[in-house]
Amino acid sequence: MFINPIVRAVMIGIGTGLMGGGMVVPLGDLFSRQVLGGGSAGFGLLLTGMGFGMAGGVLLVTAMQKRIPKARVFCWSVLVAGMAMVGGASMSTLSTAIFFVALLGICAGAVYVLGFTILHETVADELRGRIFSALYTLVRFCLLLSFAVGPLLAETLGRLSDRFFDGQVDILGLDVALPGVRLALWLAGVVILGAGVLAVTSLRAGERRDSFVD
Repeated sequence: MFINPIVRAVMIGIGTGLMGGGMVVPLGDLFSRQVLGGGSAGFGLLLTGMGFGMAGGVLLVTAMQKRIPKARVFCWSVLVAGMAMVGGASMSTLSTAIFFVALLGICAGAVYVLGFTILHETVADELRGRIFSALYTLVRFCLLLSFAVGPLLAETLGRLSDRFFDGQVDILGLDVALPGVRLALWLAGVVILGAGVLAVTSLRAGERRDSFVD
C-alpha cells in the first residue's frame, strides 16, 4: 500500500476523495433547503443527478478503459471531481447545482472503475486479497468519518461565518452568502482536490522510479 506508488495513488484518491465526496449525503438536504431553496425534493433531484452521473461514468470508462491511460485518467477524474464539488457548492440555483453534482458523479464512477482495475493489474496475486481488504476498510472508515464530521463541520463553520463575516461577503459588488453548509462543501471539494494532487504526485514518483530502473 505504501511502497508501490501506483497502489498508493489509488488508495489516496479513493479514500481521501470519499472523505470529501461523502459529505454530499449528510449535507445535501441542508444545502438544498438553505441555499438552493429546493427543499427535500431538490435534495432528491441532487441525488438523482449524482446517481445517473455515476452510472454514466461507470459505463463510459468500462467501454473505453482499454484505450485510455488508466492511471492518468484516474488522477484527472479525482481532480475534476474536486472542482465539480467546489462548483456545485458555489451555485445558488438548483439546475446548475444538479449539473455540477452530475459531473461529480461521472468522475466518481470513473474513479471507482479505474481504481479497482488498476489495483487488479498492479498488485501481485499473493497480495491482492490483503490490498483489497485494506481498501474496503479504508472506504468504510472514510465514509463513516465524512457522515459524522460533515454536519458538525457545517455547524461550526456557520458560527464562524456569522461571527466574522455576518454570514456573507461582498465580492466585486456581489453579495455571496456563506452559510456553514456551503463552507463545509467547499472544504470537501478542497479535500478531494488535495487527494488528486497527492495521487498525481505519487503516480509521477512511480514513473520516475520506473524510468530510473529501466
